[in-house]
Amino acid sequence: MEKGINPVFLDLSVDPREDFYQFVNGGWMSTTEIPPDRSSWGSFHELSKNTDQKVLAILEEQLSTPGAAENKAARLYETGMNASGIEHTRLSPLSELFKNIDKIQKTTDLSSFLGELSGLGFGALIHFSVHPDMGNSTQYAAYIEAPNLGLPEREYYLEQNENTQRIRDKYISYISGLLQNEGNYSADESTDAAIAIFLLEKDLATHMISKEERRNMNRLYNPHTRDQLTSLMPSWNWNCYFESLDIRFPERVIVTEPVYYSFLENNLSGIDIETLKHYFRFLLIHRAAPYAHSSIEEAHFELYGKTLEGTEAMRPRNERLVKVVNQTLGELLGQLFVSKHFPPSAKETAMEMTTDIVSAFKQRIANLEWMSESTRKYALEKLDAFKVKIGYPDQWKDYSALDINGNETGGNYLQNMISLVRWKQHIDAQRIGKEVDREEWFMPPQMVNAYYNPMFNEIVFPAAILQPPFFNWEADAAINYGGIGAVIGHEITHGFDDQGSRFDKEGNLNEWWTGEDRERFNALTRRLIDQFDAYFPFEDLNLNGTFTLGENIADLGGLSVAYDALQLYYQRHGRPEPINGFTADQRFFMSWATVWRTKTRPESLRNQIKTDPHPPGLYRAVAAPSNMDKFYSAFALTPGSKWYRQPSDRIKIW
Repeated sequence: MEKGINPVFLDLSVDPREDFYQFVNGGWMSTTEIPPDRSSWGSFHELSKNTDQKVLAILEEQLSTPGAAENKAARLYETGMNASGIEHTRLSPLSELFKNIDKIQKTTDLSSFLGELSGLGFGALIHFSVHPDMGNSTQYAAYIEAPNLGLPEREYYLEQNENTQRIRDKYISYISGLLQNEGNYSADESTDAAIAIFLLEKDLATHMISKEERRNMNRLYNPHTRDQLTSLMPSWNWNCYFESLDIRFPERVIVTEPVYYSFLENNLSGIDIETLKHYFRFLLIHRAAPYAHSSIEEAHFELYGKTLEGTEAMRPRNERLVKVVNQTLGELLGQLFVSKHFPPSAKETAMEMTTDIVSAFKQRIANLEWMSESTRKYALEKLDAFKVKIGYPDQWKDYSALDINGNETGGNYLQNMISLVRWKQHIDAQRIGKEVDREEWFMPPQMVNAYYNPMFNEIVFPAAILQPPFFNWEADAAINYGGIGAVIGHEITHGFDDQGSRFDKEGNLNEWWTGEDRERFNALTRRLIDQFDAYFPFEDLNLNGTFTLGENIADLGGLSVAYDALQLYYQRHGRPEPINGFTADQRFFMSWATVWRTKTRPESLRNQIKTDPHPPGLYRAVAAPSNMDKFYSAFALTPGSKWYRQPSDRIKIW
């Protein structure tokens, strides 16, 4: 069978002019059910699961040798699979932290304690992190950010509708249950404490900026000297806080949300100390839940899996574990994954495609009618400065200082996870003010994903995404350019979206546009926002065009530039005849729609719209093509077609 478009997944009873998405994916949708342990299912999920199975085989192989496992990722996995050991250990690694909560008498005791919590991954009220400095991307900087709350987005605390109220009620019940079952609270005490905790978090959420406002990078970049940070929160003992983190008070700290910290300064002393202690106990239990005994892990899944995502059952333990291991010690497994599953030819082919796509992007920038010459010149310089990373790092992370104990040496899963956070915290502490390691990767090779890093001005494609349906060396070029080619174009376009365009070619937050060009760009993106605001997956809930703007710009630019790059490929290799009755242009757009085929549970879809800057797969499959003239000519779309847009409504940005 010809590789690429699987005819079984088509719905040939539907004319593509009537419903392009149904035509390409209807066969797949009619024969595919969302697995009970998933909230959604599609091409990404299928490939991720297949890749995870390969990684699990590597882990099992690492553990098959008698004696203690040498690979620390295998040791972590081993302790996570030790269900009886986890049930026996319960929350004992947190016993000293619970005792320290009991010792708190007044708010002035909090600085040292919250520093200790942050250093172990249980931070509250204040979030500390270390990243490259947005204004000087050659150096690492300390950041003070708004903290993570129990619900995934502030709207869940603030919206007034039946659905969010139901979720709030479930969340309060979850808090109460954890405190009663694990914190030795009575039923009445746990209920009262849960309500107080929710109201506290609601107050915090009210004073955090919205997800739409967080897209404005200039708003997040607020460097503070020591004196300025002290003036922002004079009642807070920053010396004690950083000392507990084993960090010297930095000379300079970037505060992403000063308004939130002003609120905290003005209101912290008025919060009942017992409410704060309830909150800290809850956070310890809550954040440990995915790595602890079954009763709280199941309670965690009941809220975050069933209620928020509609998932019917937990994934098997080994599948839950492989995700954790990939996220925390991914490169230890990545070296083994690459040696087994990533041939050099795949990297060479991807590099050839990337070269074509960059060349096509240069041509598109050169031909933009809305951009002035000075901005165009710098845009081309920024594109020339892009770094491309494909497959796997040239330098692997050093884990030698990390202490992970397997079953044979008395290790337990929760303690190992705490050790991982402490190890990462130690690395971050040493980085502040030092030169940025630009060879570092932020995804392991076995992760099915890709990214653009604005502060590194680089695009990164891990080995795992260079597999079908994104890339298949046996498929014709139209399939690959409509798949991985569009993904490559997508990540390049992120360098020029509403956020990435704020960073210069060195990776610094620095306006390189003329004011007039920025206004013209904003006018085009406003039209794209309006397009996505008009999509209503539910009668009472539409997509958020502002929140998803970066991804929508990247999809439109990525697919457009991938199409142009395919024409460059055909100039070298010749244009093929139709295959199975489909022209090259048709196969290109069909490949793109195949990548984004997805079935999603209603609960998960609602949560995605609120919390994920990526729009749902259906809209990704059709929105970008609906703005491209070549899509209309490929399928002879006319007014009346489901996804038709008038020529004047079709948007071209990059």
